[in-house]
Amino acid sequence: MKNILILGANSAIAKAAARVWSSRGERLYLVGRDSQKLEVLAQDLKTRGNPNILTESLDLSDSSKHEALLANVTAKV
Repeated sequence: MKNILILGANSAIAKAAARVWSSRGERLYLVGRDSQKLEVLAQDLKTRGNPNILTESLDLSDSSKHEALLANVTAKV
């Protein structure tokens, strides 16, 4: 199983990629600004059979939070 970090996970391309990787059983860490949309996507992927979905709501334009994001990702995967 691979660990895959998807930044901007609420975009159409990211959602499509997440569905492909999720169907392969990969562990996904979804990051995006809108926490409600992230949860909808995460629940969809879990319903399709992959329980290995993690989410984090973050505005990536705030570069001061990037280091903490990477620390969270590495701690959880």
